[in-house]
Amino acid sequence: MTDPDAEFWAAYDAKQALRRRDPLLTLEDGEDAIRSALKRTARPLEVGGFRPSGALEATCFGEVRLSLPGEAWPTHNGTPMFPLVQLNITQAGIQGGPLADCALITIYMSHEFQSSDHTLSRPYGEAGFAVRSYPSVDGLVPVDAPNYESPLKPFECQWLDPVDDYANNDLAGDMVDTSEISVYDFDWHQTSALTKVGGWPATIQSEPWWMYQPDAPEVDFALQIMREDKAGWYCDSLFLARGRDDPDLWAADVQMY
Repeated sequence: MTDPDAEFWAAYDAKQALRRRDPLLTLEDGEDAIRSALKRTARPLEVGGFRPSGALEATCFGEVRLSLPGEAWPTHNGTPMFPLVQLNITQAGIQGGPLADCALITIYMSHEFQSSDHTLSRPYGEAGFAVRSYPSVDGLVPVDAPNYESPLKPFECQWLDPVDDYANNDLAGDMVDTSEISVYDFDWHQTSALTKVGGWPATIQSEPWWMYQPDAPEVDFALQIMREDKAGWYCDSLFLARGRDDPDLWAADVQMY
């Protein structure tokens, strides 16, 4: 008789080994090598605080302004979701990574989405959230929104300057020997805890669920949406990753303090 727990951990170890640097970096490799291995670029977002433009293609929180002609508004269990963000990735200027082919992303949430849900979604499926990506804003039209209930107050947003973003100890273990190294000991270390595209997830409990579930599809972290009191979004951290082989597949993980 096979041991399900043993099978799980064997599959987990195999998945970990595929993405782990071999050998892991140690202090002997030098601080510059460690810093380079942990570094990514992120573009944080500021919600409100300036005169809105009203542009249809603007980055917005609590509002979606554009969609394809005739594109259906996402629903969950028959109820319209509420718009969480519209992100103009072209204006963010992030080069490469899982969003390299995206000009605009829109994200919707269900009132029934639970922070404990480890959910996979496609743009037109009935999951607790929906992400739609567009390679260009050309051809998009003003969204035809149904009546929906939203806990959010809409605001336009602006992109802040790019920042160097570094993996925290939850995630650095794929590259450095965290039994020897705590990344928090380096004065250059930071993981931006703002709403952002790119960079690393600013985890507060563990690595995201899709990293330790051996049967989860291969996905790459793309963006995070953090608590935004001004807009009435009180979720501490929503991490979203995009399918590596299936770009229409998205994974969501929520972590709470």
